[in-house]
Parts: sequence; C-alpha cells; structure tokens
Amino acid sequence: MLYKITVLSLAIWWGMFAFFAFVVIPIGGQAVDSSFDMGVITHSLAHELNFFGMLVFIIYAYYTKSLPQSPQQLFYNLTAAILIGGQLFLFLMHYHIEDLLDTVHRKINYILTFHDLNFVYRTTCLVLWLVVTGAVGKMLFGQKV
Repeated sequence: MLYKITVLSLAIWWGMFAFFAFVVIPIGGQAVDSSFDMGVITHSLAHELNFFGMLVFIIYAYYTKSLPQSPQQLFYNLTAAILIGGQLFLFLMHYHIEDLLDTVHRKINYILTFHDLNFVYRTTCLVLWLVVTGAVGKMLFGQKV
C-alpha cells in the first residue's frame, strides 16, 4: 500500500509541476499584461507547490526507509536526500526572492539579483523534476525490491 501511495503522490507532484511549468506560466504570461503581476501569481502558486512537494518527498523518504536492504537502497536514499534537501533549498530561495518584491510600489527591487535568484530557483526545480522522473521510473520499471 505504501508503494502505491508513494508512486501516486510522486506522479501527482510531477504532473502538477509539469502543468504549472508548461501550461500555467506560458498562458498566464500571455493573459496578464504585467510581468510583475504574473510574478505575483506564479510566486503564490510556487509557494503552495513547495509545501505539497515537501509532503510528497517525506512520503518518498519514508517509503525508502521501509525497503529491505538491497543494492537499490543507495539509489533510493540518495534520491530522497536530494529531494528533501532541494525542497528545503527552494523554501529558502522563495523567501529571499519574496523579499525583493515590492508589492506596494509594484516593482522588483534589485532586478539583477532577482533574475539571478530566479534562475537558481528554476534550475533547482528542474533538478527535482528530473530526480522525481528517475525515481518514478525506477519504482515502476526497475528491479523490484
């Protein structure tokens, strides 16, 4: 049962992230006139995705600890550590980026710093998405443990 919950939760996170990245952001960018407004929208959605992601990655880590000892254990432990560590990093980055948003004057303070932090944030998200892709693939098609 834990296996099914883990695969399902990872698949839901993967799908939500893909939908956000490939549908919400491009359509929102076309529909909203202001890049600042679009930033506020994506910032709020990303905040919720971060919380959901942490829950999913904790479920995955719990699953990896329930597995019997096998050669696959290193892969599962390493991916769990990367996912939880990466998600914690995203939480920290999210708050640093949030500090650069001036919602009263509707502007971004220190725009170059904002873009640099946003690039690191997006790259970390991509790494997490790829790790989840590998983990789900291994769980579904890899050697069963």
